[in-house]
Amino acid sequence: MTVLMKLAPHIKQSNVQQLLESAIGKSVREVERMIGGIAPETPKPDQIKTLDTELISIHFTASRDFETLLNKAKAKLSHKFPEGKLKDIFTEALSTLLEEKSKSKRSGLPQKLEKHSRYIPVAVKEEVWERDEARCSYVSPDGRACNSTHFLEWDHELPFCLGGRSDDVENIRLRCRTHNRLLATQTFGLDYIEKKIRESAKDPWTRDLRMNRFHLDIWAGGGLSRIKERERAQSRH
Repeated sequence: MTVLMKLAPHIKQSNVQQLLESAIGKSVREVERMIGGIAPETPKPDQIKTLDTELISIHFTASRDFETLLNKAKAKLSHKFPEGKLKDIFTEALSTLLEEKSKSKRSGLPQKLEKHSRYIPVAVKEEVWERDEARCSYVSPDGRACNSTHFLEWDHELPFCLGGRSDDVENIRLRCRTHNRLLATQTFGLDYIEKKIRESAKDPWTRDLRMNRFHLDIWAGGGLSRIKERERAQSRH
């Protein structure tokens, strides 16, 4: 009955015999794949929907390769999660990924600074991460907090090149990429940052791409017009 319900929306007088014969002996999953070849669906955008205070529903479209990896993960974790529920598999995978990333960062950075260094000690990062609650700590001139949790970067209150220390918790803060770039531009000037972008690019395509991203970040931070206006005022003086 499940197979027939899957086939029903696609059955026509011209293909009913062929579809029914093709579905004989196939599992529901195999029939779904067969239907996908006949009438492929347009992939839907990723979606996270809140169900209640404790539960969410997640929907996304993935490739066949992803399905293969998922089945391998289910098999490998079958002793721990015999029911093979996706929430258990993904929770385990994400927890392991974040733990490995944390270990990698710990081993790749010096724990203590022997000399004045740009590198931020792990202990300082952990304290700042907790203090800033894993969010961008930027507050706009009109008092609006950013609080973004994406594309976070470590930022020096007093820039390193101006004598700011990396081992001082009070000098390190979390910023999203947009506001980190905005503050750097306010400190060093638009021309200086653009010059650094041009110097770091290996080819014109990369240069233009990085420059466009930079301008987009500054615009998104609401500071491009203010920076240009301030620089024009300074040039007049």
